[in-house]
Amino acid sequence: MTQQVHNRNEFKGKIALITGGSKGIGYATAKKLSALGATVIITGRNVKDLESSSKDITQVGSECFFYSCELGNLSEVENLINDVTVKFGYVDILVNNAAISHLNEVVNVSSDEFDATMRVNLLAPIILTKAFVPKMIENGQGKIVNVSSRAGTKAELKHTTYSASKAGLDLLTKTSALELASKNIQVNGIAPTVILTAMAEKYWPPGPVTDQKLSKIPTGRFGLPEEVADVIVFLCSQASSYVNGVILPIDGGESA
Repeated sequence: MTQQVHNRNEFKGKIALITGGSKGIGYATAKKLSALGATVIITGRNVKDLESSSKDITQVGSECFFYSCELGNLSEVENLINDVTVKFGYVDILVNNAAISHLNEVVNVSSDEFDATMRVNLLAPIILTKAFVPKMIENGQGKIVNVSSRAGTKAELKHTTYSASKAGLDLLTKTSALELASKNIQVNGIAPTVILTAMAEKYWPPGPVTDQKLSKIPTGRFGLPEEVADVIVFLCSQASSYVNGVILPIDGGESA
């Protein structure tokens, strides 16, 4: 279990939007930010999961709001932006966490798989960044964290579309950081290895392939969502005010 090192009200008065916030890394991040005083908004596709997670998050801290949104559907993304803007006016923190994966060898990748992956993993973060940055500029501050992946810099079998989307997200992070630094908006990314989420359990079941992956990680284990969330919270805090344009590995030393 990770220890709390932040001030209990460090994020009081801050509004944080976290995509893919009903499970895994997004849920762990939302829970930690809420406990530190932030008003948290989470998105997801399953209303029941959102309702349950929102209730749990509210119980540990500030009120949590949720919106059902298919990020691969551009009209739903626009509706999300409109709804959040009408209710809250702006967000101080944007965590682009939601992602999908279609594992396939390059010779078998379909146009539909590629398009769907890029829409959720790369285009949606671009649209959300574009939508919420103007108010961050007006307010004189902002934090954006893009949840990328080790697969964005290191090739993995059958990760063609996923890796391409995450590599694109890394460069979105860096270009946005350059463009927005003078506005007191920090844009950073994280690049986790396999983290024990529902997605990871689906694609990394027990077996030789998973054992081989584990053998490359010096700590000898996959990460926990809470461990990743701690890093995201740091990147959302004032303690990271001079950290900008970084893609921070969270991989147990795999990239060392």
